[in-house]
Amino acid sequence: MNSPLKEQVAQTAAWIAKLRAEISHVIVGQEALVDRLLVGLLGNVLAHRANASYPDLVRERITGPLGMHDTVIAMSPEQRRRFLPGFNWKHEPKPPFDLEGMAGAGALRSTAHDMLLYLSAQMHSATAAMRLSQIPRQKLGSDGQIALAWMLDTKTGAFSHGGATAAHTALAYVSPREELALIVLSNTGPSTAISADIIGQHILARLRGTPAAEIRSMQIPPASAWRMAYAYWMTMLLSGVFAFGCVLCVQGL
Repeated sequence: MNSPLKEQVAQTAAWIAKLRAEISHVIVGQEALVDRLLVGLLGNVLAHRANASYPDLVRERITGPLGMHDTVIAMSPEQRRRFLPGFNWKHEPKPPFDLEGMAGAGALRSTAHDMLLYLSAQMHSATAAMRLSQIPRQKLGSDGQIALAWMLDTKTGAFSHGGATAAHTALAYVSPREELALIVLSNTGPSTAISADIIGQHILARLRGTPAAEIRSMQIPPASAWRMAYAYWMTMLLSGVFAFGCVLCVQGL
């Protein structure tokens, strides 16, 4: 393995520790975490093969041709002024998540305008690479499949991808059959009613004329061993009281 790749691989251990600390309140499966690491490492490998830095490669192959001039990794002073600060599920401000040497895992900063340009290109399969990215690779649940980072719905033909850090969430959704593309960028972390996935579901329901769930300002507390144990034993206790009451009623009859 070449020296630059060795350095990138060596950064993985530190990066995964930082990632766990950033999203410790979100239940993330080991496979999802490993997948994100592999995508980040793949970005480094592709950049190394092209003899370019990852930001330069993205600009040359994707953002430049599509006119996505506001989609970057290193922001200019003007872009930093427009960058929305993020907040976690407790509404506490959090600094932007720095992916350092694993930029392919999600270091890009963008705007709704730029992302709609990208989703429009994906909807019309503008390039061979985009068509390749939409080919199903693995079955996912009863009605889903996974392509290259796209989650495919076999019933509707739509594909989507969501992302999250401790203080920002995003959802990209494309439905070629409906000629519909949706991007939601939120400066609120997961486990809230205004994270990108919740807002996205609400918008899609509105666009389709179906009943939309009400969005309220609330917090969904993180799961913990203590909370799960408390909920379990409280449920068992209440179930026992209910069963005992039913027995007394039957005996009374």
